Amino acid sequence: MASKVVRVDRIEPAILPRLRRVQAWRRARLQRLLADPDIAKNDPERRKSIKAAQHYTAVSMRAEAILRGLIEPERSQAHRSER
Repeated sequence: MASKVVRVDRIEPAILPRLRRVQAWRRARLQRLLADPDIAKNDPERRKSIKAAQHYTAVSMRAEAILRGLIEPERSQAHRSER
């Protein structure tokens, strides 16, 4: 478990800004899905809104955990395959 903890000052500089951009994008998408009456009419069970809320929550929790040093930031699969 101790090997998973990383200090905030050692985090790659690009990870947190990228997570914040994703978080802002997902928040805007969720707000659009909740506010748009056409989407509500075409998706009465609100599956898209529920899925968007789950994604937004996951990104927010990951960003907060990285900031607090609880988890180690991981590179995306695309970055891993390049190296």
